[in-house]
Amino acid sequence: MVSDAEPVLLENPHHLYLDSRLRQLLQAYCAAYKRIILQAEHGGGYSGSRILEVRPIRADGLAELPAILKIGPINVIEREWQAYKSQVQFRLPNAVPVAEAPRFFPELKWGVLRYQLAGYGTYTLIGLSDYWRRPEV
Repeated sequence: MVSDAEPVLLENPHHLYLDSRLRQLLQAYCAAYKRIILQAEHGGGYSGSRILEVRPIRADGLAELPAILKIGPINVIEREWQAYKSQVQFRLPNAVPVAEAPRFFPELKWGVLRYQLAGYGTYTLIGLSDYWRRPEV
């Protein structure tokens, strides 16, 4: 995972906790970008995974759509990917799509699954457990 390329600038305006493994993984996963803005962390974390909302900025300075990165142990990411393919993809309307197949980093024992957001700023993002706690549900 060592690269001669200039490292990706990780902007962390909300001071999210990033241990060295998570920093290294974000650097490797986001290597194609000039910078990544870490916009929020979404809770839950029952599996030991981290769920980060990021805004990728390309080398030409253009911002891409925000994304949700689920980052966690390889077996957790693989299980979610398989569940997505068998239970969600092409079956549930209005589900947030997975942007690409997960990427695994065996040397870190973690992987990343990227969900693509559309309509950014129109809706408030909340996790499923928070959704079910809402009084109107």
